[in-house]
Amino acid sequence: MRSGQEFHAEFRFRDMNGIYRWFRTRAVPIRDSQNQLLKWYGTNTDVDDLKRAEQPALMDASVTHMLNSISEAFIVLTPDLTITGLNSAASKLVGREAGRLIDGSLFEAFPELRGSALHKMLSVAFQSTAELTCEAELAERRYLARVFPNTPRGCISVLLTA
Repeated sequence: MRSGQEFHAEFRFRDMNGIYRWFRTRAVPIRDSQNQLLKWYGTNTDVDDLKRAEQPALMDASVTHMLNSISEAFIVLTPDLTITGLNSAASKLVGREAGRLIDGSLFEAFPELRGSALHKMLSVAFQSTAELTCEAELAERRYLARVFPNTPRGCISVLLTA
């Protein structure tokens, strides 16, 4: 403010309940014809929801990069067993691009899983709070399937280790 320059800042305030929220402040000097500072015009905007919305996108990009770097197949499923995410190892296992598998049925990608022990375990996983494991056979190979229930958005995650 002493310099008379525009002011832009983002910071957190703690409310009386002890909860922090992000705010964005911007202020510009108002000057007279002799360039003398008369007053400041500014805004203070609550941007907490925007900041929180940006975090999952950054986290998702980081997690996607990490999952694509592992050799195990990783698949995210909705309760109706629709594929909502998978890594490059799972895509390679199926032999199709990930984009062609997203929003498709697990059984379209892996028809041999229909009626298998993994199929039965998946129906239980949505009711469970614990990690579940079983063996699964895909593409003529045996895998240890680890199912992680209660992920965000009501999905489950499946990790297949050869």
